[in-house]
Amino acid sequence: MKNYILKNNDKLGGFASIEIIDTKLILQTPAILTNQNIGELKQHPFFKPIKIAPIGETIQINCKPKQTPNGLVYNVKARFEVLDDSPEIDDFIGDYTSKKVMLKATRLSGDHYYFGSMLNPLKLSYYIEHFKTLERLSKVVVNVSGSIAQKPVIQKS
Repeated sequence: MKNYILKNNDKLGGFASIEIIDTKLILQTPAILTNQNIGELKQHPFFKPIKIAPIGETIQINCKPKQTPNGLVYNVKARFEVLDDSPEIDDFIGDYTSKKVMLKATRLSGDHYYFGSMLNPLKLSYYIEHFKTLERLSKVVVNVSGSIAQKPVIQKS
């Protein structure tokens, strides 16, 4: 049996950024992703993610386990907002609605959390919400969700 000493390290909560990964752009991955083998996940070398800056405080990710006859299933629900509804962002995010995706969320501490996999991909949807005030016209609300048969994977920074 291993003993672990937990240190009282104060860290900021929440997520700093989020990356949506098209599963077709993954060249190599273990069948089952774990905290130990996440480094073996290889994306296409020409993959250049487009940087869209979501509002940091709006990144919300829940991953609740549910016991089923086949074992644990994790229901992933992620949501974030972008304060721009330009045609470019609409086209870019809209293109992902037809794809199987994974989610990579980076905490403020620098640690990465992976949700979904090649075997258990997630689905993306979005909508544009319009405001009543003159200060803000609209925002894009993006939702990523799905049921996966494995827990989220953590990659320390």
